[in-house]
Amino acid sequence: MNNHYIPQLLLKQFAVSKKVNIYDFHTLSFSVRKLKNTFASKGIFDQELEKAFAVKLEGPFGNLLNHRLLTGDTITINRTENLLMRKFLMINSLRSPLSGISWDEMVQRTKLWNHPSVQMRKSLIRNYPGTKEIFNKMSHSKETYIPDLKKAMEIDSLEDIADAEKRPDVSEQLRLAARNAIVTVIAFWDSSESGQEFIFPKLPGICQMDDMGILYKSTVIYGLREEMEKQGLEEHLKRELDRIFYGNLMYCDNFSVYPLSPTRAMICIAPYFRAFFPIMDPTGTVQLYPPFLDSEQFDRHFFEPMRMELFRPCRNAFNRFYQYRVMQLKAEEVQGINAMILDMETEEFVFHDYNKIRDSFWYYDKRAIFADKKKHDFSCLV
Repeated sequence: MNNHYIPQLLLKQFAVSKKVNIYDFHTLSFSVRKLKNTFASKGIFDQELEKAFAVKLEGPFGNLLNHRLLTGDTITINRTENLLMRKFLMINSLRSPLSGISWDEMVQRTKLWNHPSVQMRKSLIRNYPGTKEIFNKMSHSKETYIPDLKKAMEIDSLEDIADAEKRPDVSEQLRLAARNAIVTVIAFWDSSESGQEFIFPKLPGICQMDDMGILYKSTVIYGLREEMEKQGLEEHLKRELDRIFYGNLMYCDNFSVYPLSPTRAMICIAPYFRAFFPIMDPTGTVQLYPPFLDSEQFDRHFFEPMRMELFRPCRNAFNRFYQYRVMQLKAEEVQGINAMILDMETEEFVFHDYNKIRDSFWYYDKRAIFADKKKHDFSCLV
């Protein structure tokens, strides 16, 4: 039985007549493949787990995707739908084959030797040997791969998975994944007005992380909290900064990209970025309190083609509903996102219309900020 580790409900968005276009990094060639054979392998999950994915997760999320997330300029969802969306993201990452191998194997397979997060981890282990055991507890492995997926589908509540007191039977790796899914800030980007399309990578949630790194960001947040403490920081602001501080330690990428269709993507923004946006009331009109940091600070952790307003997240201070304004990307911004995905992906990706992704190869080859250390050569396609 073929098991999809990236669900067909997403792949179908890119398909025509149940077939998708594929670019293979190993053969440097394009091909057309049946949907049932794309991003799938035989015998990964047993029938019980496959049924749980279909009934408990993919069915409800597919309904949310088609009727809410892919339509309109404003997306409004309730708290239950918000947690469903986040659990889907978590499972989508956990069932990637990368979750079933060791950290070293993952770095080797993805060629991420020079990625800031990899270098930071190596530096900490080198300078503080005790951190190796901590990282091992946080890392996924072949032994935890299927048990964690089964446990995640057994427990309906994402919040319960993240709570050590409620569910002490949950592994550290799974609990961390749940906390990351809860703490991330979500935005939606659209490319339909630009004439460009997103590519769909095999690696889920490809991310961008700047060279300033997690430790610098944490120091900034901690210093800000101390300074505001002296000025009589209110309790709710203390809690907000503590969440941002914790989120930055656990979720250190600037943002991750999850394409939902050729023209719409869900963006998971690092909690650190929360500090750059005001908290608004549920109507989005009254500013409850101002941003902690200013745009000059933000510019130091900024992916070149992106405008700051694109990262403006939904705020929901009263825990009733979540309203997202879908942000339209310019052509260069779509190309920049695709270039980032092209650099991180090392195996293959799916696309809908080559004419609408063609310029992304040019952008990667000529304009990408990482062009001096890029992993691939697309000059033949430019």
